[in-house]
Amino acid sequence: MTTYSFSQTQTFVQCPRKYQYKYVDKIKEKEFESSPDLILGHSVHAALEWIYNQINIFKIPSKEELLTQFKNQRDTEIAEATKEKPLQLKGEQQLEDYIRRGIHYLSNYYDKYAPFA
Repeated sequence: MTTYSFSQTQTFVQCPRKYQYKYVDKIKEKEFESSPDLILGHSVHAALEWIYNQINIFKIPSKEELLTQFKNQRDTEIAEATKEKPLQLKGEQQLEDYIRRGIHYLSNYYDKYAPFA
């Protein structure tokens, strides 16, 4: 009797074709190449997840702590993404433009929702 893991059954429920490609045909999924947009999105979301984890233990971080968390996450991801080759930037944008956008998004979010009650 064949046994199936939870992830296998979830993959099948999500998309039978994906299940076939992954488990029957054994086609490996291509990993996504990091881009400044992906790093920005992931770093912003990681910082927001961090602040809500702090709130869940009854700590309200300052805006500066939130931005520091974002900067640390961003720096780590940029370092990891640029180990093998430089990031591909779009048009005239520079890496600093993405950094400013992240700071802008999180600052506005903090100002709008603090004290997170």
